[in-house]
Amino acid sequence: RALASGPGPERFASVQQYMTRIKACAKVGDEQRAEWWLSEMRTAHFEPDLQAYNAVLDACANSDRIGVAERVWAAMKASSLRPDAYSYCSMIRRCQHTRDVKHAEALFSELTATGVRPTQHVYDALLNVCASAGDLRAAETWYHRLTAQGVHLGVTGHNALIVVSAKARNIEKALRWFRSIGEAGLTPD
Repeated sequence: RALASGPGPERFASVQQYMTRIKACAKVGDEQRAEWWLSEMRTAHFEPDLQAYNAVLDACANSDRIGVAERVWAAMKASSLRPDAYSYCSMIRRCQHTRDVKHAEALFSELTATGVRPTQHVYDALLNVCASAGDLRAAETWYHRLTAQGVHLGVTGHNALIVVSAKARNIEKALRWFRSIGEAGLTPD
Protein backbone atom coordinates (compact mmCIF):
# COMPACT_ATOMS: atom_id res chain seq x y z
CA ARG A 1 0.00 0.00 0.00
CA ALA A 2 2.81 2.45 0.82
CA LEU A 3 4.19 2.19 -2.70
CA ALA A 4 0.81 2.29 -4.40
CA SER A 5 -0.53 5.46 -2.85
CA GLY A 6 0.51 8.52 -0.98
CA PRO A 7 0.71 8.88 2.77
CA GLY A 8 -2.69 10.51 3.03
CA PRO A 9 -3.38 13.99 4.36
CA GLU A 10 -0.43 13.96 6.78
CA ARG A 11 3.17 14.10 5.60
CA PHE A 12 6.02 11.93 6.75
CA ALA A 13 8.12 13.29 9.57
CA SER A 14 11.55 12.36 8.23
CA VAL A 15 13.62 12.16 5.09
CA GLN A 16 14.26 8.50 5.88
CA GLN A 17 10.58 7.64 5.51
CA TYR A 18 10.58 9.10 2.00
CA MET A 19 13.90 7.44 1.16
CA THR A 20 12.55 4.05 2.23
CA ARG A 21 9.72 4.41 -0.28
CA ILE A 22 11.94 5.76 -3.06
CA LYS A 23 14.41 2.89 -2.59
CA ALA A 24 11.58 0.34 -2.56
CA CYS A 25 10.34 1.74 -5.86
CA ALA A 26 13.87 1.60 -7.26
CA LYS A 27 14.19 -2.01 -6.20
CA VAL A 28 11.12 -3.01 -8.23
CA GLY A 29 11.97 -0.68 -11.12
CA ASP A 30 8.99 1.64 -10.66
CA GLU A 31 10.61 4.88 -11.76
CA GLN A 32 7.33 6.80 -12.00
CA ARG A 33 6.38 6.05 -8.40
CA ALA A 34 9.94 6.80 -7.27
CA GLU A 35 9.71 10.19 -8.97
CA TRP A 36 6.34 10.78 -7.29
CA TRP A 37 7.83 10.09 -3.85
CA LEU A 38 10.69 12.47 -4.66
CA SER A 39 8.08 15.12 -5.45
CA GLU A 40 6.22 14.35 -2.23
CA MET A 41 9.47 14.74 -0.36
CA ARG A 42 9.83 18.28 -1.73
CA THR A 43 6.17 19.05 -0.98
CA ALA A 44 6.87 18.10 2.65
CA HIS A 45 9.72 20.67 2.64
CA PHE A 46 12.52 18.11 2.67
CA GLU A 47 15.18 18.91 0.10
CA PRO A 48 16.20 15.72 -1.75
CA ASP A 49 19.89 14.91 -1.44
CA LEU A 50 22.13 13.15 -3.93
CA GLN A 51 21.16 9.76 -2.48
CA ALA A 52 17.47 10.46 -3.15
CA TYR A 53 18.11 11.51 -6.75
CA ASN A 54 20.39 8.52 -7.29
CA ALA A 55 17.73 6.12 -5.99
CA VAL A 56 15.24 7.45 -8.56
CA LEU A 57 17.88 7.30 -11.32
CA ASP A 58 18.60 3.71 -10.28
CA ALA A 59 14.92 2.88 -10.84
CA CYS A 60 15.15 4.54 -14.25
CA ALA A 61 18.23 2.53 -15.19
CA ASN A 62 16.07 -0.58 -15.49
CA SER A 63 13.55 1.01 -17.83
CA ASP A 64 13.54 1.95 -21.48
CA ARG A 65 11.23 4.91 -20.78
CA ILE A 66 13.38 8.01 -20.83
CA GLY A 67 11.01 10.70 -19.55
CA VAL A 68 11.46 10.21 -15.82
CA ALA A 69 15.23 9.81 -16.03
CA GLU A 70 15.64 12.98 -18.05
CA ARG A 71 13.36 15.00 -15.74
CA VAL A 72 15.11 13.79 -12.58
CA TRP A 73 18.55 14.29 -14.16
CA ALA A 74 17.65 17.87 -15.11
CA ALA A 75 16.20 18.60 -11.65
CA MET A 76 19.29 17.22 -9.93
CA LYS A 77 21.61 19.27 -12.10
CA ALA A 78 19.47 22.40 -11.58
CA SER A 79 19.80 21.97 -7.81
CA SER A 80 23.02 22.63 -5.95
CA LEU A 81 23.89 18.93 -6.20
CA ARG A 82 26.61 17.61 -8.46
CA PRO A 83 26.08 14.20 -10.08
CA ASP A 84 28.56 11.58 -8.90
CA ALA A 85 29.82 8.38 -10.54
CA TYR A 86 26.73 6.52 -9.32
CA SER A 87 24.45 9.12 -10.97
CA TYR A 88 26.29 8.85 -14.27
CA CYS A 89 26.39 5.06 -14.06
CA SER A 90 22.60 4.91 -13.67
CA MET A 91 22.09 7.21 -16.64
CA ILE A 92 24.53 5.19 -18.77
CA ARG A 93 22.84 1.92 -17.69
CA ARG A 94 19.53 3.39 -18.85
CA CYS A 95 21.08 3.77 -22.31
CA GLN A 96 21.57 0.00 -22.37
CA HIS A 97 17.81 -0.52 -22.62
CA THR A 98 17.42 2.05 -25.38
CA ARG A 99 20.63 0.87 -27.11
CA ASP A 100 21.74 4.50 -27.33
CA VAL A 101 25.54 4.33 -27.61
CA LYS A 102 25.87 8.02 -28.55
CA HIS A 103 24.02 9.20 -25.44
CA ALA A 104 26.07 6.86 -23.23
CA GLU A 105 29.27 8.21 -24.78
CA ALA A 106 28.10 11.80 -24.25
CA LEU A 107 27.34 11.05 -20.60
CA PHE A 108 30.75 9.43 -20.14
CA SER A 109 32.44 12.46 -21.73
CA GLU A 110 30.47 14.79 -19.47
CA LEU A 111 31.45 12.72 -16.43
CA THR A 112 35.14 13.03 -17.19
CA ALA A 113 34.86 16.71 -18.19
CA THR A 114 33.28 17.55 -14.82
CA GLY A 115 36.10 15.85 -12.95
CA VAL A 116 34.08 12.93 -11.64
CA ARG A 117 36.24 9.83 -11.40
CA PRO A 118 34.63 6.88 -13.21
CA THR A 119 34.26 3.61 -11.33
CA GLN A 120 34.53 0.07 -12.63
CA HIS A 121 30.71 0.02 -12.79
CA VAL A 122 30.72 3.03 -15.12
CA TYR A 123 33.19 1.36 -17.49
CA ASP A 124 31.16 -1.85 -17.44
CA ALA A 125 27.92 0.05 -18.09
CA LEU A 126 29.44 1.83 -21.08
CA LEU A 127 30.62 -1.45 -22.61
CA ASN A 128 27.24 -3.07 -21.87
CA VAL A 129 25.50 -0.31 -23.82
CA CYS A 130 27.73 -1.12 -26.79
CA ALA A 131 26.93 -4.82 -26.38
CA SER A 132 23.19 -4.19 -26.19
CA ALA A 133 23.37 -2.10 -29.34
CA GLY A 134 25.48 -4.75 -31.07
CA ASP A 135 28.13 -2.10 -31.79
CA LEU A 136 31.38 -4.08 -31.85
CA ARG A 137 33.37 -1.17 -33.25
CA ALA A 138 32.32 1.16 -30.41
CA ALA A 139 32.96 -1.53 -27.76
CA GLU A 140 36.46 -2.22 -29.06
CA THR A 141 37.21 1.49 -29.43
CA TRP A 142 36.22 2.07 -25.81
CA TYR A 143 38.17 -0.98 -24.65
CA HIS A 144 41.35 0.30 -26.31
CA ARG A 145 40.78 3.86 -25.10
CA LEU A 146 40.22 2.71 -21.52
CA THR A 147 43.12 0.27 -21.40
CA ALA A 148 45.42 2.94 -22.89
CA GLN A 149 44.46 5.08 -19.87
CA GLY A 150 45.50 2.25 -17.53
CA VAL A 151 41.98 1.00 -16.77
CA HIS A 152 41.84 -2.71 -15.97
CA LEU A 153 38.46 -4.05 -16.93
CA GLY A 154 36.75 -6.64 -14.79
CA VAL A 155 34.91 -9.76 -15.90
CA THR A 156 31.72 -7.79 -16.62
CA GLY A 157 33.50 -5.56 -19.13
CA HIS A 158 35.10 -8.56 -20.81
CA ASN A 159 31.73 -10.31 -20.91
CA ALA A 160 30.26 -7.32 -22.74
CA LEU A 161 33.00 -7.66 -25.36
CA ILE A 162 32.21 -11.37 -25.72
CA VAL A 163 28.49 -10.65 -26.11
CA VAL A 164 28.94 -7.90 -28.68
CA SER A 165 31.37 -10.09 -30.67
CA ALA A 166 28.87 -12.95 -30.64
CA LYS A 167 26.07 -10.60 -31.74
CA ALA A 168 28.29 -9.57 -34.64
CA ARG A 169 28.70 -13.30 -35.39
CA ASN A 170 32.44 -12.96 -34.91
CA ILE A 171 33.10 -16.09 -32.89
CA GLU A 172 36.87 -15.77 -33.30
CA LYS A 173 36.81 -12.39 -31.54
CA ALA A 174 34.40 -13.70 -28.89
CA LEU A 175 36.86 -16.50 -28.11
CA ARG A 176 39.74 -14.04 -28.06
CA TRP A 177 37.87 -11.86 -25.55
CA PHE A 178 37.07 -14.93 -23.48
CA ARG A 179 40.76 -15.87 -23.36
CA SER A 180 41.62 -12.28 -22.40
CA ILE A 181 39.76 -12.79 -19.12
CA GLY A 182 42.33 -15.36 -17.98
CA GLU A 183 45.19 -13.31 -19.43
CA ALA A 184 44.04 -10.42 -17.25
CA GLY A 185 44.24 -12.67 -14.19
CA LEU A 186 40.47 -12.84 -13.83
CA THR A 187 38.19 -15.84 -13.44
CA PRO A 188 35.36 -16.17 -15.95
CA ASP A 189 31.87 -16.26 -14.48
